[in-house]
Amino acid sequence: MQNGPPPRKLRIGQVHSLFVIPVAYLAAFAIGGMTTLAIAALFTTAALAVALPFATPAHAGQSPAPSARSRVEREVGARLSRTLWPVGVFTLEIDIFKSLSERYGFNELQDILTECERRLRDAAPANGFVVRLDPPCFAVISGPDDMLDLETGLQIAARLQSALAAPIPRASGTVQLTASIGFSLSNRIPSPTATSMLDAALTAMIEAQRNGPSGVRSFSARMRNRIDARKRLSEEIPNALAEGQISAFFQPQISAVTGEITGFETLARWNHPQRGLIPPNEFLPAFHDAHALGTLGQLMIQKALAALRSWDDAGLRVPCIGVNLSTVELSNPALVDHITWALDAQNIPAHRLNIEVLETVVANTVSGTVTDNLHALANLGCGIDLDDFGTGHAAITSIRKFSIERIKIDRSFVSNIDADPEQQNMVAAILTMAERLGLGALAEGVETREEVDRLRTLGCTHLQGFHIGHPMPLEDAQNWITAYQLPRDTGSTITRISG
Repeated sequence: MQNGPPPRKLRIGQVHSLFVIPVAYLAAFAIGGMTTLAIAALFTTAALAVALPFATPAHAGQSPAPSARSRVEREVGARLSRTLWPVGVFTLEIDIFKSLSERYGFNELQDILTECERRLRDAAPANGFVVRLDPPCFAVISGPDDMLDLETGLQIAARLQSALAAPIPRASGTVQLTASIGFSLSNRIPSPTATSMLDAALTAMIEAQRNGPSGVRSFSARMRNRIDARKRLSEEIPNALAEGQISAFFQPQISAVTGEITGFETLARWNHPQRGLIPPNEFLPAFHDAHALGTLGQLMIQKALAALRSWDDAGLRVPCIGVNLSTVELSNPALVDHITWALDAQNIPAHRLNIEVLETVVANTVSGTVTDNLHALANLGCGIDLDDFGTGHAAITSIRKFSIERIKIDRSFVSNIDADPEQQNMVAAILTMAERLGLGALAEGVETREEVDRLRTLGCTHLQGFHIGHPMPLEDAQNWITAYQLPRDTGSTITRISG
C-alpha cells in the first residue's frame, strides 16, 4: 500500500512555466539591482525545493513496454510449465534484408515487414505465437504438442519459408523474399528453459544462414560444440594476422584449348602453430564472427598482386590472378579505393585482376553498395568471375547486371562428367548459354584426364582442379610455373594438358 498522497505529475504547461524564471531574474535586477536579484533567487530556490519532490514525469508509474525477447521467453516458459509435451522455438531472418533496406524507404519497408508478420501468423501452427524480434528477424513458438519431433519441426520450417516466398506486390514491383530458419525443440535440449531454447534457436539460425539462403537447421549439442570451437578460433585471429599465420596459396588455371596458363586463383590458408593447416570451411566462419573478413580480403588482394609482380619479375607468363570476395568485403564503400591503391603499388594493370563473386551473392543482391562496387571494379578494368555457378540460382539478367565476364562451373557438375550423360547435358547447356552471352567458362574441380577430355569436347575454355595443380604456396607455385612453361622451349617432365 502506498503511504501518503500520490506524487503530483508535472504537466507540460508547468514545465514550460519554468522558463519564466530567467526573465524574472532579469526583471528583478533591473528594478532593484543585486539585492533584489539575490532575494528573488532565494525565493525561487525555496519554492522549487518544496514543489519538485512531488513532481514526476508524465510517464511515471507506467511499466516500460516488454522487450520482444522477454515476450518470447515468457511465452516459452508458460508453455514449458504447462505439460511435458515438446515445445518448439523457430527463429527466422530475411536473407536479403540489407539490400531491401537500401532499396526501400522506411515506411515501405515497414509495410513489407508487417506483411511478413501477417503471413507467419497465418502459416504458424494452430496454437502458434509470433513475435518480431528485430526488423529482419521473427520468432515463432509452437507446442506443447505430443507430435512435435524433428520431422514435424522441418515441416513447420518449410511452411514458414513458403509463406514468405510468395511475391509481395509493391508499387515499384514485386518483392521476392527468402528466409533462413533455425529451431530448437525442448525434447532435444537437456533441462530446457525459455532462455536456453531461444538461444538455441538463434544459434541454429546462424548456422542456417551459413548454408543459405533459405537454410534450415535444427539445434543440437554438436552444433554448440562447433560454435564454441569457432569462437575460440575467432579469439586467435588478431594474433594470427600479426604473426603471419594467414598466408595465400595459388591454384593454376589453364586453357582447355592450348594448355597454356591463363591465371591463378588466390586461396587463403591458416597455418596454425599447434593445429597445422586449418581448412577454410573451419576458419572462414571464425573470421566472419570476428568481423575480420574485410581484413582477410585486403590481405589476399595484396598477396595476390605481390605474387603476380614476383612472377613478372621472374619472366614468367601469368596473364591474371583471381581473388574471392564475400558479401561483407563487397559491401565496403572503400573497397574500390583499396584495390586501386594495391594495383598502383605493384604497378599491375586492373585487367590482370579478377574478382571472384559467389553466385549466391549475385542471386541475393538487389542493389546498393555491392552492386555499385562491382560496377566500379568492372569500369576500372577488373574481370568479374561468377564462382560456383549452378548453386545460387542467379538469373541471366543478374549476370548481365553485374558485368560478369566469366562463369566458373561448380565442381558438382564436373565430377564424373566423362561417365554421366546427365552431367554432360547440364554442362553443355551451361556452355551454350555462356557462349550466347559472350561469357568465358571455367570448369572447377577437374580431377582426371577423362574429365579434361570430355570438357574440352563440350567446348569448355578454361580448366582448374587437382589434375592441373593443387593450391600451392608462393615459392612452390613459381617452381610449378617454371616447370610447366619449359616444354615450349626446352622440354620438361611435366605433361602438358593440351597434349
